[in-house]
Amino acid sequence: MKFSDSFDVDAPINKVYFTLTNPDAISKSLPDLQSMEVLDEDKFKAKFKVGMSYIRGSVNLEFEFKNKIENKHATVLGHGSGLQSSIDLVIDFDLMENNGLTKVDWSADAKVGGLIAGVGSKLLESSTKKQIDKLVQSLKELIEQS
Repeated sequence: MKFSDSFDVDAPINKVYFTLTNPDAISKSLPDLQSMEVLDEDKFKAKFKVGMSYIRGSVNLEFEFKNKIENKHATVLGHGSGLQSSIDLVIDFDLMENNGLTKVDWSADAKVGGLIAGVGSKLLESSTKKQIDKLVQSLKELIEQS
């Protein structure tokens, strides 16, 4: 599954970059996060609640920030498993100043296998899109209010 979009944040670019590359900061915005452990400044583990159709439980993911270019770009790699499923994520974001706002262009590629993939691509894509929308809204609020 591939997703991409952009959004504007009413905050300086350095504040946006810091928040998006800081596991402790983004943990406040991750939907259905059950627990998180920061391993170092670029790596963290997280456990998420999953509920789609007949599938209920949790998945464990490990994340790592790569290709960091301060105030411009970062890649987030994620790999995990749970509920007889595997999940691989590649998330990229690019930042640029835009009329006093910070524009965040992002793309995500998610590969899901196993039981979760069995719920059907339309349901999986719809559910994932809802989670992304929640995450983006929560990140915007977090950055703009802090």
